[in-house]
Amino acid sequence: LVQAYNSFVYLGKYGREIIRNLLSGKGLQIPTWNLNIGYGQDILTTMSFYAFGEPLNLVSIVTPTRYAEWMYNFLILVRLYLSGITFSLYCRYRKQTGIYTLAGALVYTFCHYAVEIGTLHPQFLIPMVLFPLMCLGAEKVLQEERHILFILSCAVMALSNFYQFYIACMLIILYVLIRYATIRRTAASGSFPRTVLLFLRDGVLAVGIAAVLFLPSAMAILGASRVGADNAVPLLYERDYYLNLIGSFISGGGKYYAHLGYCAVGLLSVFALFLSLKERKLRPLAAAFFIMVLMLSLPFAGHVMNGFGYVVNRWVWGLSFLTACLTAVMLPEMLQFDKEKWKKLLIMVCCYTALLMMAEQTRTEKNLAALILLGMTALGLALAAQAGKRRLYAGCVFLLTVLMINQNAYYTLDPGKTDRLSRHVDLGTAYEQLIETSPAYAVKQCSDKGLYRYDTAGISPGDAKRNAGLLLGQPGIPFYFSTVNAQVSDFIRVAGLNYDMEQSFHNLNRRSMLEMLLGVRYLVIPEGEQIYLPYGFKETALETGGFEVHRSSLALPMAFVTDRYISRETFDALTYAQRQEALVQAVVLEDVRDTAQLSLTETTYVPEMEAEEGIEIDGGQIIVRDTSARLILKTKGQTDGEMYVQLENVSYSGLSPRQCISDETWESMPR
Repeated sequence: LVQAYNSFVYLGKYGREIIRNLLSGKGLQIPTWNLNIGYGQDILTTMSFYAFGEPLNLVSIVTPTRYAEWMYNFLILVRLYLSGITFSLYCRYRKQTGIYTLAGALVYTFCHYAVEIGTLHPQFLIPMVLFPLMCLGAEKVLQEERHILFILSCAVMALSNFYQFYIACMLIILYVLIRYATIRRTAASGSFPRTVLLFLRDGVLAVGIAAVLFLPSAMAILGASRVGADNAVPLLYERDYYLNLIGSFISGGGKYYAHLGYCAVGLLSVFALFLSLKERKLRPLAAAFFIMVLMLSLPFAGHVMNGFGYVVNRWVWGLSFLTACLTAVMLPEMLQFDKEKWKKLLIMVCCYTALLMMAEQTRTEKNLAALILLGMTALGLALAAQAGKRRLYAGCVFLLTVLMINQNAYYTLDPGKTDRLSRHVDLGTAYEQLIETSPAYAVKQCSDKGLYRYDTAGISPGDAKRNAGLLLGQPGIPFYFSTVNAQVSDFIRVAGLNYDMEQSFHNLNRRSMLEMLLGVRYLVIPEGEQIYLPYGFKETALETGGFEVHRSSLALPMAFVTDRYISRETFDALTYAQRQEALVQAVVLEDVRDTAQLSLTETTYVPEMEAEEGIEIDGGQIIVRDTSARLILKTKGQTDGEMYVQLENVSYSGLSPRQCISDETWESMPR
């Protein structure tokens, strides 16, 4: 709502503004900066991650705002449909049979990644549409055919989303290496250095075509704070991850974006592949599958595929493509299996079932339902194949695939089985939910028409409707876009503002000096909650929609000047509370001598700590055994200033449940 839909609506307004200026005789005016994005951001580099580069989103320009929600939803269906079409084009080029190509397309289009993630983040469906075309284009290059498809598909991917283009490049390199090793034995493919140079040339051409958006976006993302952030990369995932992964292959789910959900036909195709490794033509598929499963098993691979950021597997659409290809290839191969191979395959199904049923974590209703269909599918296909009923076999494949897709969707979307739909708003209310129920909308009702920012206090990030000021033309503090100017992040860090995500800013923590510095004239709080008001916000400007809007008497203009400055070294040596005092007295410059004599009023003391039962203080350790217990910091009761708590040199080490239970209690617990 606050990111992708917001960006889609903004693209429409942005495009219509350019057209209006052009038709009215003002000439071609393309706005490149918007003060209403965060603290002020570049438009193209911020929005290209969500909407601006993808060609399908251009229909937003001819879609009135009141219908934008319907078009936004419709385009999700279009992307899903196109992913099936492009997958089918790839398979037909590789001479796969129609009905089995359709089964593979259904597995691909309705994998758990598409249903779970694609409907939440539509921009993450882009690679599912374009990657099959990139692979088809690569095939044509390897077969010494025309290069245009590969170049154009890469260019559209680079235009649409820099982040997904990076992932696609990593996967297409793997694809080309495996296919080259296969083709050079069976076709007149060029030498390896020549092939590398051809792909490099085509890649450079593609990036050149997309450069108008690709290069600024790449520079912005590489300069963003989240790219340079330190991220822990363990050697292995936790045990629960691997357990979930086993069941998620057929039923979906999984942690770290490991959303698989390839139904029984996908799993049977994998089993069939490893029963057919004597056939040389199938070994490249097995090698690719092994590599991708290994990548899914190692956190370092998730780290690399996420641009060397935090560990996450947003590349699993690549495994979805591979598994769907396996489905299209192996289903007709299974028709040729003799009784011995079918017996081995059924044994593998039984072993997989036993494995899932052994662990309590994977012994779920969803997995059990998937296993029942797995058994039905394996047995039905075995009987049809052994009876030589090709049409019955094909019919079973199609009907069971559709049934299994619906079953996975049921456990993913049905309100009785999951709270997934609670993450969405009711159809027809998106614009109202984003705009008319937002603090930004309440501020917009005030009579003051000057240039100023607003902030919130006591309002959750969801209710704050971060980014709502973008469509209202109202600068504000609440902000949530993936691309953040690194200088803004640096300011947030040195000011000591704590956020759990480096690209999501909620508020300024009611710190009156920071509110003043950033030109915050209005603060929005829940109605009747004056306790959230910081110093200077006494005047009530408006009460509306469950909010109170309060006006500040201290806010500085959006731009101001000073002739006093201090060096960065002096500034960095101050405490967080002193830094904000310094910033209202002088500007910080690099490589200068101080001209300002700072007047600092901060006083510091160490409070007395009182622990309730359930918390132990042991030297430098605080051990929490009861999450409802409180650690009370006793202050000196100052009431004539703002009080902050600053914790230094704090590290956290979790305890297992066993460590929190006494030996007597542990022995008495049922096993």
